[in-house]
Amino acid sequence: MEGCFSELNTIVSEAVILYSSILYSSLLSTCNQHFYLLKQLIYQGLSLSQLHVIFNALTASQLLYALPVWGGCLSAELMNKINGLFRKACKYGYTTELLVVRFAPKRR
Repeated sequence: MEGCFSELNTIVSEAVILYSSILYSSLLSTCNQHFYLLKQLIYQGLSLSQLHVIFNALTASQLLYALPVWGGCLSAELMNKINGLFRKACKYGYTTELLVVRFAPKRR
């Protein structure tokens, strides 16, 4: 009976990791669309402080909202993509602060 619960626990853990990867992959795609919107807003004459507010409201909030729950399940590749997105936002002037996502491995 104990082996059955161990297998079930493993399956559930793998499902959570897969779901978190899918969730963040779709969020990253949406955030790239936000970058296009922000670029268009620059052409409309928005100031850097206004872009910062819009970036935090649209993009950063979506990525940071789920991190406390899913962050421990994210792969290193996804964390690098999220950090790359934040670096790109700083480079293009959409935000004035560089956000960095880091998670220590869970101890068992």
